[in-house]
Amino acid sequence: MTNSTTSHATFVAWTAEPDGRGTASLMYSCLSTILICTWSALHINLPRQGATTWNNVLRKTRYMLLALIAPEYFAYQAYDDWKDARALSSTLKIYEERGEWDRMLSFFALMGGIAVRDSTGHAFRLPPSQLEPLLRKQCINIGDIDSQQVHDKSKGDPFTKAIAFIQITWFFLQLIGRVAAHLSITTLELFTLAYVACALWTYIFWWNKPKDVTVPLTISATSALAPQLQDTFAESDYKPSFLDRNLDILGFESLGTTRFEKVSLALCCLMFGVCHLLGWNAMFPTPIERLLWRIASICCTLLPLSIIPMMQVDDMGKLPETGKIIYSLGFGGVYLIVRLFLFFEVFFALRLVPHDVYTDVPWSQYFPHL
Repeated sequence: MTNSTTSHATFVAWTAEPDGRGTASLMYSCLSTILICTWSALHINLPRQGATTWNNVLRKTRYMLLALIAPEYFAYQAYDDWKDARALSSTLKIYEERGEWDRMLSFFALMGGIAVRDSTGHAFRLPPSQLEPLLRKQCINIGDIDSQQVHDKSKGDPFTKAIAFIQITWFFLQLIGRVAAHLSITTLELFTLAYVACALWTYIFWWNKPKDVTVPLTISATSALAPQLQDTFAESDYKPSFLDRNLDILGFESLGTTRFEKVSLALCCLMFGVCHLLGWNAMFPTPIERLLWRIASICCTLLPLSIIPMMQVDDMGKLPETGKIIYSLGFGGVYLIVRLFLFFEVFFALRLVPHDVYTDVPWSQYFPHL
């Protein structure tokens, strides 16, 4: 650098970030929040035996797409898994008190993570219902089910979880800041809030569940397994999640039958729908868009709740198979239309928004986020 160049250079000290935000940054921050939350919260069961790497990739992608379409059902599945894991831990309480069992191992057993090899060398996926009887009969040794090995199999990445936590924290804080500063909030941000709420619910109940395990932990039987018990293994396998059963999202038998389970399902549905209802008085480019948003928000909230009375009728044996099919097709069709409208409208509505939408909360830009 010459003296001439130096004499004409302009130097500045600390410079604040530019005021405001743009449409691109708004969309990027919301989409990145949705994708990070959904991906990091997804803890799926082990695949069927013999699945290839490509099968596993397609399966995880399929689950990711389903979680983007209906995150509230994954929130319910997380609760259902937690309930079953708690029940299994209660059954194995004597081992848990001795430090030989924990909640993570209960999740692992329920997701099809334990296989038993008999004296002939054949390995069978262990149904959770057979775990306690085999331990009691000393057919298997609980010491072979090592929680450290399960930790090693789990691909839960602390770095990804940390990024998700930071992004969620930033998203919540900047929404609170916008409300406190009386700044407009877009429907895209409310749409994102619904996914964040479901992701947090899912995190809570799947906290101890291993992530992305593809190969079961195989242990050897300590004594010859009876042929009828081997048949039980082969027939029952492990309990798959309701989405594993041919992607039967509306399978009534998988959505729980107790009153508390139905209340939990209702809460998951309401949690997602209410976030959209918060945009009831939001500004839209046209009156028809506001009307359609209100209708779609009501449908998004109440339509999933219609499953509960249908489950009640099914429990009483008064719902014929034809009725199930008609309801499932009708529900699926209407719900898909509603969700597609909400997805496209949150972006389409950005073509005309109040000017203060792009006024940023000053301190939020200094909080680390994507």
